[in-house]
Amino acid sequence: MSNHTESNGIRDPQSSVLVARQILWLAHRHGRVLTPMQLLKLVYIGHGWMLALYGRSLFYESVEAWRYGPVEPNVYNAFKKFGGNQITEPLKDYSDHFDEYELDIMEQVVSVYSDYTGIQLSSLTHKNGSPWDTTIKMLGQKAIISNDLIKQHYRNLLSSSK
Repeated sequence: MSNHTESNGIRDPQSSVLVARQILWLAHRHGRVLTPMQLLKLVYIGHGWMLALYGRSLFYESVEAWRYGPVEPNVYNAFKKFGGNQITEPLKDYSDHFDEYELDIMEQVVSVYSDYTGIQLSSLTHKNGSPWDTTIKMLGQKAIISNDLIKQHYRNLLSSSK
């Protein structure tokens, strides 16, 4: 996937793993070290807010409804070696791969949600009527959670917070 800018000034979305690595970097800047579960949920939440606020994806892959919540499989596979432990790999700033809106979303997600434990973040993403819950009930495990469903859910959260 290229990182070119379309004629409307919007870049193609990046890979979910690059988003995850940028979130790890931002969390580090905030003095936080994340577990894989936290990271999976923060990547998903960032994607949801990007869809809701800007109508476009934060990454190009699909999110799946796994037994324990919404998961982007490439992020899971990249960080599963850490199990339930903190991710301790070298960190790097990838901000030059993202536009100002993507960076702002990731920064806000880290600021607001990175103090939550993996279990607390799971509770947020597993609520009754959430995109994960709806997809699991309608299509079963490992089904793709539609971006339209994610976008509507986060738009509803936005309107209910006003």
